[in-house]
Order: sequence, then structure tokens, then C-alpha cells
Amino acid sequence: MFEDLSAAALVDAITARARASASADAERYAAIAELARRRLRDGVELEDAAADAVDGAAAEIGAALNIGHGRALGEIDIATMLRDTFPRVNALFLQGVVTGRRVWILAKRTDLVADPDALAQLDRVLADRILGWGPLSEWKFEQLLDAEIARIDPAAVHRVREQVRDRDFVVGRHDGSGTVPYWGRMAGPDAAIAVTQIRRMARSVCPDDPRTLKQRRGDAHAALIAGSTVLACRCGNPDCPATEGDDAAASRVSIHVITDRATLDTALSASGAGESDLHGPRTVEGELDEIIDEVEEDAQYEADTRTDDHVEEPPVPDPGPESRPLAIIPGHGVVPPPLLADLIARGSRARAIRIPKADPDTGYRPSAATDHFVRLRDLTCRAPGCDRLAEFTDIDHTVPYPAGPTHAGGLKCDCRKHHLIKTFHAGWSEVQLPDGTVITTTPTGHTYTTKPGITLLFPDADITTPAPRPTRPPPPSPYRSMMMPRRKRTRAQAKAQRIKAERAKNLHDEEPPPF
Repeated sequence: MFEDLSAAALVDAITARARASASADAERYAAIAELARRRLRDGVELEDAAADAVDGAAAEIGAALNIGHGRALGEIDIATMLRDTFPRVNALFLQGVVTGRRVWILAKRTDLVADPDALAQLDRVLADRILGWGPLSEWKFEQLLDAEIARIDPAAVHRVREQVRDRDFVVGRHDGSGTVPYWGRMAGPDAAIAVTQIRRMARSVCPDDPRTLKQRRGDAHAALIAGSTVLACRCGNPDCPATEGDDAAASRVSIHVITDRATLDTALSASGAGESDLHGPRTVEGELDEIIDEVEEDAQYEADTRTDDHVEEPPVPDPGPESRPLAIIPGHGVVPPPLLADLIARGSRARAIRIPKADPDTGYRPSAATDHFVRLRDLTCRAPGCDRLAEFTDIDHTVPYPAGPTHAGGLKCDCRKHHLIKTFHAGWSEVQLPDGTVITTTPTGHTYTTKPGITLLFPDADITTPAPRPTRPPPPSPYRSMMMPRRKRTRAQAKAQRIKAERAKNLHDEEPPPF
């Protein structure tokens, strides 16, 4: 495309495209702000609802942009800020002078400014000075922005002490290596205790343990989270005294690793457990106490089942020889074959994912087997853009019960927020196909199709569960919003209280002691 341009022309093209991209971002935010304004105007009766009008708008925006609910709420906050609070800065944004990243920093650093006059003054000052500042790194932009806030409203500057108040522990996204990063912030004394205990555990094994000190520290942290203060030695020596402890990682917490037959057979062979005679994808799950390699027959299920604990496999035809092996922990990424073999060698069990029976469950709540299947099939919330893990979602009737049967073919995973929006907000509808595909229609008439997570990972998986034909559901009651769970405080009240508390701390709190 740009092969014939000079280097100078290429730089000009990069600059022009960057400004055009920023301008397009500004127009997108303007559209978001207008949609949110209309939904707020039309949803006054939902002001104190658990899923209020802002949540409804965020669900529509999340579906359109394929982003999660929390991020969609953040987009609404930024869009509303630009339109109502910083119109002059927004004009520069529309011209492509200010980037979307700078706008995000602006929203983050000014969220404690409550006085409208102070906000208007900030808008004037920043619009005048941004061009004069010239090219700045993000760090420099943030420092200058904080300086302007300090001149106009000192109580609104985010203090260093926020790092102590905002202590947290975060598990990152997988990077394909079989491990994930994690980080956090804790009080100094707690950190000292953690470091001491982890160091003690990491050094408690015998010299023949094959792991490096770094690896033992990571394993010690995992054992602590699982509820143990002991790190079991992996030397393999029968007379090693350090092998008598239980690091609890295999007995306190149950996880699922989803894989296919070829991968599982390879892992079983590598672990010394032999090959499996189960067909289709499986899960390895449970309490890691034994390996079960027999096939279980159950009349209530339409397919043979099999159990290996910690790796589950969806019931699919055997993958062909060209298939690449795959094992994955939902939400935490790919498990390399050597690690899968190690899990099994340490006691994980494998079993095939069982297809629920043809007849629906009686009553509103699904049976344990149906619940288990639906969560393994979907893996996450089925709302477009949402990635809340199925473990933390509701099992929702796509067609409201009792018109819709309690059957896997008519059930899906929805996080609580999307469940409430679909149930109580007008204009939302869904259709679920026998293979678990869900077609969502939003209040604007746009449709979004989502596939079950397990078929995205294993395209050949056969998880078809035709549900009995539902009866026609009754028309929705005009009083359904009255059944919506209510908030103790409206969104605006909660925000005002948070800002008031933060400003008070900034004005009066002493700095935290150094740790």
C-alpha cells in the first residue's frame, strides 16, 4: 500500500492515520454518550435497580463492541465526561489532537473533582495548555495533569496513600506458556509474613528436589493459597522425610482441564498411567486423588462416560491424525502436554463430559449433572462480549420457566448482571439452538450470535442436546421491573459517597507509614 512513498511521506501517513483514529474514537464516544442519555431518560424507574438503565446501555455497548460489562461501563463514564464535563478538550479529541489514551488518563485523574466550577475551569485550562505542552509521554502528561488539578482543587489529587487503600491481588491472563503472571499489593507487615513463610516452605524440601528455588517459591505460594503450610518434596526418594507432608494443592481445590482424546492418551502414557479407552474430549478435574481409567455406563446419559479427574473432554469423535493436541484450563489458558502428564501423575482423574438425558429435569433448578454439563459446555457467560467464567454465573432458562423446560438444550450460563438485564429490561430476546448456539437480539433490533466455549476450542465436539419444544410463554407483565432486586443506593449516590470519602482522606488523613 505504501511501497512507493518516501520515508518522510510514511511518517506523514502514520501521523495522519493516528489523528484520524483519534477523531474516530471521539465520534464513537459521542455516540455512546447519546445512547446512554436516551437509556437513562427512558429508564427512570430503574434508577435503584440492581441492573439499572446504565447497565442496560452497557450491555448494548458491550455487545456492539464485543467487550465485557465493566469495560462498557467505563466507556460510558468516559463518553459522558467528555460530553458534559470537558467539552473543550472533547473538541480537541474530535480534531485528533488528543488521543484516546490521554482521554482515559484524564478520566482517571479527575474523577475526584466534584465542583462543577472547578471542572469547568479545568476544561478551559487544559484545552489552552494541551497544545502548548507539545509531545509528552503518558507519565509526563499525568504529572502535568495532576499539577493543574492541585492548583484548582487540591483535595481531588490522587495521593500516594491510595496504594495502601487499594491493595489487591490480581491473576493475569495466560500467555500460552502454561503459566500465568500474578501480582498484587499488600500491607508491609503482611508482605513480611508472606515472604518469610514462602521462603521457609521453599527451603523445607530435601536437596534432591528437582525444582529450582524460584520454582519452589511459586509452588509454595500455590500451596498457601490452597490452604497448606507444607511444600511436599518431589525428589521421589521413598525415605525422604519431606515427602510426608501434604501441600494441599491436590486435595483442597478442584479444577477442570479440558482436552481431547489424543492429548489425554499422550499425557496418560507419559505419566505411566497407560492409554485411555474413552471416546471424545474429556475433562481432568476433581480432587487429584486417583486415576480412573474405566468406562462408566449410565442409562440416564446418551453417551458413554468416563472419568479422569482434572481433565474433562467433550464427547466428540476421535480427532484425526492431523489434529494438534490441546488441553486448557477455562479462563487460565493452555496446559502444555508435560504439565498435563504431571497433573495426572500426581493424582488427577479424567472423565468424559456426559451428555444429559433427553427428558428435562423436574422443577426450576437443574440437576447437578445438567448444571455441570451446561457450565462445561459454555465455559463463560453467553452474553456477547462477556467473559465471566461459567463457575461464577447463573444457569438461566433461555425461554422463561415454566414455559421453557429445565433441559440443557434450553439452559445457558449468564452472569448475574446480564441475567437481570435479559429478564427485566424491555427489548431483549434470545433463541437457543440444540448445539448451544445463542442468538441474542438487543432493544435496537441488532442480533449477536455466540457459540459455546467448548465448541470454539474443539470444533468437532458433538454436544447437541435438543430440548423439548417449549410452550408459548405468557406475555411479559408491565410490572416486571417491580420484581427487580434493588440497590441500597443509586449509582449516583454511591459515586457521590465514594468521592466524598476519598476527598476527605486526601484532606485529612496522615500519610501511611513506610513499610
